[in-house]
Amino acid sequence: MFVNKKGGSQVLEAVRAIAPDIEAEAENTERNRGLNPDLLVRLQEAGMFRMMIPKAYGGEEMTPLQVLRVVEELSRADASAGWTAMVANGFNAIFGLFPQVTIDEMMANGPDLRMRGALAPKGRLVEVEGGYRISGQWPLGSGSYQYDWVVGSGMVFDGPAPKMVDGQPAILLAAVRPEEAEFLDTWDSVGVRGSASHDFVLNDVFVPASRVANMMGQSNLSSPVHRLPFPMVTTGQHTAISTGGAMAALADLGKLARNKRPAFKPDQKLIDDPVFSYRFGELLARLDSLRSYADALMEDTLELAQSNDPVTPGDIARARSMCAKVSLDCVDLVNEAMALGGSTIVYASHPMQRRWRDVRVAAQHAAASTDSYSELSAAYFSEELQ
Repeated sequence: MFVNKKGGSQVLEAVRAIAPDIEAEAENTERNRGLNPDLLVRLQEAGMFRMMIPKAYGGEEMTPLQVLRVVEELSRADASAGWTAMVANGFNAIFGLFPQVTIDEMMANGPDLRMRGALAPKGRLVEVEGGYRISGQWPLGSGSYQYDWVVGSGMVFDGPAPKMVDGQPAILLAAVRPEEAEFLDTWDSVGVRGSASHDFVLNDVFVPASRVANMMGQSNLSSPVHRLPFPMVTTGQHTAISTGGAMAALADLGKLARNKRPAFKPDQKLIDDPVFSYRFGELLARLDSLRSYADALMEDTLELAQSNDPVTPGDIARARSMCAKVSLDCVDLVNEAMALGGSTIVYASHPMQRRWRDVRVAAQHAAASTDSYSELSAAYFSEELQ
C-alpha cells in the first residue's frame, strides 16, 4: 500500500534499507531527543546531507519531488528522522545564496553539507569594518547530527533602528563556525522530540562580509532548483513529515484492526466491521489525494525551475498553501484514525500516540501557516493564477 513510483532515487532506496532500524529505535530517539549517532552515519552514507547539492560539487542534485519522497519515507519510520532530513536539506537549498568564496569553503570537505540553524530573523546585526557583529537567540535550531556550520538570520540595525531597503527592514543570513554558537537544552516538546530542535545563541560574533547573504537574493549556483525561492523548494519536504506520519498511523491502525475484537462484539474482529471498513477506506483515499496534491505541486515546481519563466507571488502562495492544507488535513486524518482505534491506543506505549503528536507539531510550524490562504486569494484576484 502507498507505493508511489514517482520521485524514486538511489537515496530513497538506500533510506528504505535503513528505515526498519530507524523505526525500531524510535522510542529511544524520542527519549534521548536525538537520533542514534550510528543511524546518522548510515543516513549520511545514504546521501541525506547532499540531496540537493549540485552534481558539480559531488551532490545528488535531486528534484523537490525526489527529496519529498525521501523525507516521507523517513517520517513513515519516525517523524524525527524525517524532520532531521528536512532540516539538513533545507540548508542544501539556501547555501548558494552566500558568496562563491563561502560556497567553496562549505564544500571544501565534500558534498555532505552538515549545517544547523534557524531562518527566522531573531538576530541583530550591526555593520562594522570588514563585516558584521551578530547577536541573538533563535528557537528551533534542529539537528542532532555533528555540524560544520551554524546559520542565523537577523535584521541589520543602523543605530537604534533597523536599516531599511526599499521600505523593508534589511535581513541577512550569517554563517558561523560551531564553536561560535552556543546551543541550549530547551527542546522538551510534545512531538518530534528526536529532532533536537534546541535554541541557540550568538553573542556578539564577528561575521566577515563574505559569510553573509540576502535570503531573498539570487543564488550563485546554476542548478535549476537553486534559482527558486526557499519556500518553493522546501514546502514539499515539510508536507512529507505529515503525510509520512499519517501513512504510519494508518498502518498502525490496520495492524490493530486485524486482531482487535471490540469489547461488546467478541465474536467479530474490527476488520470485519462494515462501518470500520468504510471509514478506514475513506481515510486511505483521503491520504492518497493529499499525497497526490503535494506531488503535483512539486512537479510544477520543477517545471518552473527548468523554465525561464519568472517566479510570481502566486507561485509561492500555491506552494505554501499546499503545505498548510496537507499538513492540517493530516492532523484531522490521524485524529480520526485514533478514534477508530478505540481504547487500545490510549496507552503511551502504542506507536500511534507518537504519530499523533508528531503530525500535530509539524502542523504548528510556520511553514504550514494558514496565512498562505490569504496570499493565495490575493494572487488569484490579481490574476496571477488565472
